[in-house]
Amino acid sequence: MSEDASHAAALKPTHDDGNPRGDMPELEFLTQYTGESAEALLKYEGRYRTDSLLLAFDEALQAKQQRHEALSSQEMTVLAVGALEREVNSGGYDQFFRHSSNECAPDIVEALERIGCRTNAAIARRAIKALGIQGALTPAALEHVFQTDSDRRDAALSDCDDAHWATKEDVPGSLFRFIKVNRERIRFG
Repeated sequence: MSEDASHAAALKPTHDDGNPRGDMPELEFLTQYTGESAEALLKYEGRYRTDSLLLAFDEALQAKQQRHEALSSQEMTVLAVGALEREVNSGGYDQFFRHSSNECAPDIVEALERIGCRTNAAIARRAIKALGIQGALTPAALEHVFQTDSDRRDAALSDCDDAHWATKEDVPGSLFRFIKVNRERIRFG
């Protein structure tokens, strides 16, 4: 499976109205981000699938972050929610907390609340609590907690995975609407 296809599989399919239905609208998949601005990507709505546009936003913001450019809180929200969706949908909360996406863990509950996904925010809060970390939720603390096997933690995270997958909240659709509303604070390209 190509990297684009695996990233696309990690996002829930949605129709343009934002309702997950298990099938995709008859839109093209934007196969490559080529440096377009955020405004230009937003103009692709209705032409390209939402999941592929979100991947382009994610790629552009990751590149901005790698250039050590300051990111707005709105841009950080896009990165955090994108990381959660990509990791949890392909390998669960365990994967989200173990991979480099774990740098988004401290902000994920607030990020989900910002985009209006309160059910998923509550699930993320439960997943964080299941880790049993005392003190700051940092990549180092996450690495430390996973050095020890824990059936209890793994079962709790698995329950959070099931809850995430079962929820009717349209996280990708909500994230795309958040981007549109906050377009003035999401800049690249």
